[in-house]
Order: sequence, then structure tokens, then C-alpha cells
Amino acid sequence: MKRAENHGIEYVGVMDDHSIQFYQSSPEVISEFSYRCDTFADFLPLRPSSFSKAHAWKYPLQVTRSVEQLVQLARSEKVDLIYAPHEFMNLNLATRLASEASRIPRTCLLQLIPVVSKQQGTPTRLQLLRLRYYLRVARDTSLISVSRSIKNYLLKLDRRTRILCVDPGVGVDSTKFRPAGGVNHGFDAIFFARLIPEKGSRDILAIWKKVVESMPSSTLAVCGNASASEELRFKDQIRLFGLESNIKFLGYVEEEDLIECIQTSRLVVYPSRLDAFPLVVVEALACGKPVVAYNIEAIALNFGNISAVLRVPVGNLDEMARTVLNLLRDEELLSNLEAQAIAESRRFDWDAVLESERSRYEEIVDGYS
Repeated sequence: MKRAENHGIEYVGVMDDHSIQFYQSSPEVISEFSYRCDTFADFLPLRPSSFSKAHAWKYPLQVTRSVEQLVQLARSEKVDLIYAPHEFMNLNLATRLASEASRIPRTCLLQLIPVVSKQQGTPTRLQLLRLRYYLRVARDTSLISVSRSIKNYLLKLDRRTRILCVDPGVGVDSTKFRPAGGVNHGFDAIFFARLIPEKGSRDILAIWKKVVESMPSSTLAVCGNASASEELRFKDQIRLFGLESNIKFLGYVEEEDLIECIQTSRLVVYPSRLDAFPLVVVEALACGKPVVAYNIEAIALNFGNISAVLRVPVGNLDEMARTVLNLLRDEELLSNLEAQAIAESRRFDWDAVLESERSRYEEIVDGYS
């Protein structure tokens, strides 16, 4: 929002009571929002939480109050657009009702869809029901997506869905994520993401086992948040694979330390099966590191023309390991890809993101009737 002001986008920030409670430990976040309103209760969330389940009975009353507050605020501030920053059902329905009551156009920024099950990698029936209900609520609304893969996914569910894409969908702070010249390589590769199966936490161990079979001294750094159970399981698997001397599990690390880990690694391995617009890839490129990733839609559609992102068929562990080994054994190829990564990362700039997003806002406002 702060960057948006530099692009002539004036905003009026609204935070509901539940979000204020959630951010109590981060007063600097709360201070960015000028107004507060009643909780946007969510009776059919895409990702049900204990909060949404416990408060579902309050939904009709709470949504009525919050919508009335939004309408009054939108009119008093004379806003041009009512904007929900993510696709949670509570915001989607509340902003739609507020838009209809105030006759002010609205949109929603889609960031997290698609929603897939942890096991099959495809939506469960309940998730599909929620998604179809979401699209029904969103009908006749021009939505904004950070990724072409989100657009493709939702159009498969309902061809009438109107989605505009922001391109690029995300940016990176190049003052922080940047190449570091003359750095000794501490690791051959790094995997950094939430430690969950959808992001590749299971695949990465099998992949690196295959790499070590051909290159016994190869080392991998692993960074990322993990639940206590997932961390314990991951460490057990490292021992079972006999990779204690080849994989260093660092867990969650502060941004400055993460950047240093990326900079001192030779490449990034990212076997994620679930993404919208993977920031991991953008941050790796900005640090001058080539990325080996599964060819999921989020990678193919957003990085398909970027040579420093090497794509492998989803689930093909042997091909992933071979691609990593080819890079580690070919210094000239690796050096060329590093240079290409730096050059190609320049398009993922937050100012470019905001200019694209601003044009989408204007398109929605101009087309509203």
C-alpha cells in the first residue's frame, strides 16, 4: 500500500476486529489502517478455521453490520473502487454486498487459489463446492489475479469468470535480494519453502539422495517454517536416507540469513506441486541463482520464457536429480545461467507490479456500469 502511493493510488485502509486481534503483536501493521469495522464472519471459507467454525452462527448479523459500515465509509470517502486484498469468502461476499448497495465497483485480488488436497494434488469435492460457490458470489465481478495459473484454473470451473492478470504478479526488493560477488559457495544447492508436502518437502529428500549417489560430497541447505511434527518427520527422514552429512536443516531463518544462504548456494531446487506465483523463484533469480523446478502451471505460465528456470515433469525425481547434477558438473553452464538469472529477474520489480495493478483498477472502474 505504501508503494501504491508513489503511483498515484490513494487508499483507505479498513481492518476488521478479528484481524486487529490477530495483529496485536504487530502494531505497525494496524497503524496502516485508518478504519476498523465489525468482523467479516465467514460461514463457508475456502480453508475452514477454528475461528470460522466457532463464529458461523453469528454470520448473518455480523455481515449485515460490516457491510453497512463499508457502504458508509465508501460513500463518505468517495472512493472509486472497493478492493479486497485476498479471496477469502468473508471479504468476497461483504465487498460484493457493499458494492451493490453503494453502486461503487469492486474487485478482489486472487492470491491463494488453487486449493488442492494434500494427498492427491487435486481438489476434494468439498473444496470444489466451496470454489464453485465462491465463483457464484464473484459472478459479474472483474477479479484480479497475481498469476495466469489461477486464471486458467478458475476458468476451467466456470468459463464466465472475469479475471484480469497482473503481470508481473509479484516483485522482489532488489536492494535486499541481489547477487553477492566473490562469495565462497557454502552449499551446492538450497531448498527454501514451507516444510509441507505440497511445497516439495517429501520430494526434496528423495531427489537429493539420488544426487548424492552420483556426487557423494554434494550438500543441500534446507530453510523454511515447519510444524513440530513435520520438522521431526523431516529430520527422521534425513537419517533414514543416510543424508546427515549432506543436508543441513536450518529451519526458519531471518530474511538476512536466508539471503546469505541463497547467495552462498550454487542453485535452487524447488519441487513444489502447489503455487500461484512462487516468490521463491523470483528471490532466487534476483540473487543470481538458477532454479530447477517442477513444471506445474504456476511455473510454466509465469516463468516459461525464463531460461534460468529449468523445468522438470512433475514427480520425475530421476530427471530432477539429473538436471541438478548436470548444473553442478558444468561450471560454464552454471555461470551462464547465473548471469541470465540476474538479467531476467529485473522484470520482477514492485514498481512494475503496481503499474500493472493500477491499470487493472482503471480498467475495472472505467468498465463499471
